[in-house]
Amino acid sequence: MRYGYRRREGGFVLLIVLVAVLLVVGLSALAIRQSLNDARLSFTTGKANELFVSADAPLAMLKDGQILTVDQGMLDKLISYHQNLPIDDSLVIAHLCYDPALGRGNFVPSRMVIMPASMTCQDNQVLLWLSLRADTGDADDFSHVPSGVPLDDFQMVDDVDWTNYHLTVYVLAAERQIDGSCTTEPMQAKRCLMDEGIMHQMLVQEFYYGYE
Repeated sequence: MRYGYRRREGGFVLLIVLVAVLLVVGLSALAIRQSLNDARLSFTTGKANELFVSADAPLAMLKDGQILTVDQGMLDKLISYHQNLPIDDSLVIAHLCYDPALGRGNFVPSRMVIMPASMTCQDNQVLLWLSLRADTGDADDFSHVPSGVPLDDFQMVDDVDWTNYHLTVYVLAAERQIDGSCTTEPMQAKRCLMDEGIMHQMLVQEFYYGYE
């Protein structure tokens, strides 16, 4: 009787130990899984913040009101393009690949590609769309602007300031770039990125140039 009791006691202890081991293993697996999820979330958050900073960089630079107007700059080219279009159905009329290493050197006419040509940027670059509209006349009508006159040389005529215009800039920073066929317009690019599961940040800002 005593021997059989000891065997049952030993079997019970073994069962308790086995349950304890399984419990420890289960808790360890949950802890590892949670750690992996936390690491993945931290990486995703960090990457999202990095993309936001990249997208915001050209917008911060564009706050300098003269960066696009001096020396017959990009806005002069955009206005000239508008003037030579018989009909302009889209106000998004130019692409630009912003390279962080170039800084202000990004905003020169030679780096801008006029629509409807597509644009494919390098992985370290940010894609911009530029949309221009005037305060005078139709939004996309720049016929009131004298051809060949730099914006810096415009004068007030009949109390109308010809330099009043709005520049809307769409900026897209992505984990990796997409094919040029997806870059025709901002929302199309965003849809392509979402369909392919590519992490990205898109910012939109309007700049007003001129006098109140």
